[in-house]
Amino acid sequence: MNTDYAAKLEKARQQQERARERQKAKQSNPEYQAKVKAKAQARASKAVEKQRQKLSDPVYIAKQREKQRKAIERRLEVAKTKKPESKPPAARKSGTKIAYRERSTSTDEKRLWDELGQLPCVACLEHGKERHPVAIHHMRGRTSENCHKFVIPLCDWHHDTPAPKEVVALHEWMIPRHAKGSLGGKPAFEAANAKETDLMLTAYTMIGRREEALKLLAL
Repeated sequence: MNTDYAAKLEKARQQQERARERQKAKQSNPEYQAKVKAKAQARASKAVEKQRQKLSDPVYIAKQREKQRKAIERRLEVAKTKKPESKPPAARKSGTKIAYRERSTSTDEKRLWDELGQLPCVACLEHGKERHPVAIHHMRGRTSENCHKFVIPLCDWHHDTPAPKEVVALHEWMIPRHAKGSLGGKPAFEAANAKETDLMLTAYTMIGRREEALKLLAL
């Protein structure tokens, strides 16, 4: 290898390492983290208020109702043209696993998801980063009581999609909550970021529902 090229390569590597160390120091600074969270909370509050105004707009409500009416009409038309099932349903074999029905979502739970969906990923916020969009992650599945309230907003890389290797090399805390092969899973996710319950409290606080979260977590 050319000596000059090797020296330039080493210099670039050292510069990259110094930049990485500066970034780590910046992200671990409590004052910086507080500023980032304050800005995120302000943006989230503004977004939530904008969404509330939109949902209370009579014109918007009328449009949504019209969309729902047309969707119902389309489903009815499809049902009319659909041929009846001729084959009887197969009986469940003895010893097979029973499928539990997912709990339906209440109006307040849907509103909660809308509010949380305006936030950045709460796991990324723990490290002074903001990432959109987010998915609503269920901490307790979808069948238990209040399951639709034990939720947190996570980006795809923190939820169920492994981040690219070059991203993980720079941000070792980018671990998916749902394991993909040997990567991720709840223990690894919480060790790299924070406990799910702590993230839930952070998210609820940002949308003005802190007391509600404390009551839920006390159950």
